[in-house]
Amino acid sequence: MKFYRCYFLSASNAIKDVAEFHCRDDVEALGHARDLLKSQPIYQGFELWEGSRHLHREFTDSGNDLNDNAIKPGK
Repeated sequence: MKFYRCYFLSASNAIKDVAEFHCRDDVEALGHARDLLKSQPIYQGFELWEGSRHLHREFTDSGNDLNDNAIKPGK
């Protein structure tokens, strides 16, 4: 299992909170990060990291509709 950090962002890109968790791979971690964001609508986006490796950045559009720029399997 890999260790991930999800940094929750404000509309001005400021880090407001962090969640740490383990997942099997990047695709599973992205799904988990999205679920966390949906459960905490006070944040406008997130950045997903595995150690020093930046994996993904995503912001909500209107409400909780997330941008479609997902990690692709095998990346």
